[in-house]
Amino acid sequence: MVGPTHRMFGALAGATYGSVTGQHWTGMAVMALAASATSNGPFSPDMDQTGPWQKLSKSTRLVGVRGWFRHRHGLSHWWALPFIAWWGVGLLPPETQWAVITIHALIIGWASHLLGDLIFGELSLFPWGGPSWGIGLKTDGILESGKFGWFTLPFGPTRVAIAVALVAVFWLNPSMPTIPIPDLITAAKETL
Repeated sequence: MVGPTHRMFGALAGATYGSVTGQHWTGMAVMALAASATSNGPFSPDMDQTGPWQKLSKSTRLVGVRGWFRHRHGLSHWWALPFIAWWGVGLLPPETQWAVITIHALIIGWASHLLGDLIFGELSLFPWGGPSWGIGLKTDGILESGKFGWFTLPFGPTRVAIAVALVAVFWLNPSMPTIPIPDLITAAKETL
C-alpha cells in the first residue's frame, strides 16, 4: 500500500474507532487525524525508511544484530507491536481517559498501516524477520490506485471504497449535524 492509501485507511480506522467509542463527530475527526498521522510517514511503521533508523541499522550490524531494522520485515512492521502498545496504554490510570483514547487512535493508525501492508504485501512473523505472510496484492496497482500499465483510473477501487466508508462513518454518527435539503417540488407548489 502506498502513502495516500495508508493515510486514507488510517483516517477511516481512526474515525471508526471514534464512532465506536461514542465520540462526538468532532472527536471522530480528531481520532481520524491522529490515526492518519501514524498510518504513514516518519511516525508510522515506515519509520524504518528514515535516515536515523537506517543509521541505527548500520551501527547494530557492526555488533552482529541483523534483521531487526529492515523495511517490512523488522521491528517497526512487527504485527504484535500494536497489541503490546494497546496493553501498555491500558495500564494508565482512569483519569487520563481522553489521553488514552487519543493514544489508542495513534495505535490504530499504526495497526492500519500494518493491515494495509498485509493486504498489499507481507509481514514477518517475528520482529527480526523470519517467515512472512500476507495476501500480496500489487502495491500501487489497479486495485489500490487504479494504475494498469499505461492506463490509470482517476481513483483506484480501494481508495474509492475507503472514501465511501469514511463518509458513511461520519454520516451515520448521531452527533453529525444534518444539512437541510430544500424540497423544490413543495416549494414550487407553495409559491403557486
